[in-house]
Amino acid sequence: MPSFTDRAWSPYVAGIVIGLLQIPAFLIIETALGASSSYVTVGALIAAWFDPAILDIGYAANHVAATAKNWWQVEVYITTVHLASVRLVPEAAIGNLARNSGTVLTQEDGRLQRRQVGLGHRLLDGRYEIVDGLAETSVPVIGLVGGMRVGRAAAVQRP
Repeated sequence: MPSFTDRAWSPYVAGIVIGLLQIPAFLIIETALGASSSYVTVGALIAAWFDPAILDIGYAANHVAATAKNWWQVEVYITTVHLASVRLVPEAAIGNLARNSGTVLTQEDGRLQRRQVGLGHRLLDGRYEIVDGLAETSVPVIGLVGGMRVGRAAAVQRP
């Protein structure tokens, strides 16, 4: 059985868990889990700003009503910071990940090194900003493969 600390669950187990969530959803909010209602809710609200008559349509009016049944699946992203020039590394490439620090492999002078780095913002896609601990010439390794060890020869591949 998967643990909550596992990096990834089997898609079969995750599918079963999500499927079982339909039962309390029907009992509590009287509808199934899904994403289409969020589009109707937000779309009807925006359309009502331009044409208030849209709320005369019962289906749209029911979705714009301020109840948890309609708004629980609407997701909002709030930009908290713009990162102009930054070095990012995926969470999977960070060892000993702590609150604001971790270790990463770097390519320096043609060899792999391990460096303790300070971490800043975490992006929605799981990448972290490296804020200190790397020289300007150090390149963090973002894709780990078997056999990578400190001191081994390494070359930077640009996309």
